[in-house]
Amino acid sequence: MRIFIAIEIPDAIKKAILRQQDILSNLLPQVRFIEASSWHITLAFIGEITCSQLQQTLQATQIAARQCHPAELALGNISCFGPVKQPRVIFIETTGQTQQLAAIHQTLAQALQDVGVAYDRKAFAPHITLARNSRPLPADWYAESAKAANGLPQAPHFRAEELVVMQSELRASGAKYTPVQRIQFGGLT
Repeated sequence: MRIFIAIEIPDAIKKAILRQQDILSNLLPQVRFIEASSWHITLAFIGEITCSQLQQTLQATQIAARQCHPAELALGNISCFGPVKQPRVIFIETTGQTQQLAAIHQTLAQALQDVGVAYDRKAFAPHITLARNSRPLPADWYAESAKAANGLPQAPHFRAEELVVMQSELRASGAKYTPVQRIQFGGLT
């Protein structure tokens, strides 16, 4: 099974993101947009693992969650990975208590390492993926999306209070994510 650990996005925040995604979909009809039910902030991508490795992953996630405190987060600007003219991923930045979010990520990474679970060690860049792309885009898409987003009401903050171990099932229509286990932070106040 294919596994990652994430923070889920609350429904109220998804509504705010949908407004931004609607703007983008009008500007970029050729891009493959991600369904709202799949939005999350990835903390650690584990990849394909066995059932025994899943048990180790759950154990590490439980250990990490007990040590973590909630983080107040908010939505930032629309951005992208890759060149603006042909980005691979279009996303919304995560703002707010990003140092606390980085500490959560680091605690989880250490717990995974301690139990021997391999994970993708890319630099942590908290974001919510809105779309994936493989084609050149209009030169002005980025400026136009930023201009249009300025007219939207500011999204509310949200509180990350748990880690979610997710199973990812790859399909032709896009990945389907299913929660395997939710673990509340032990430092919950």
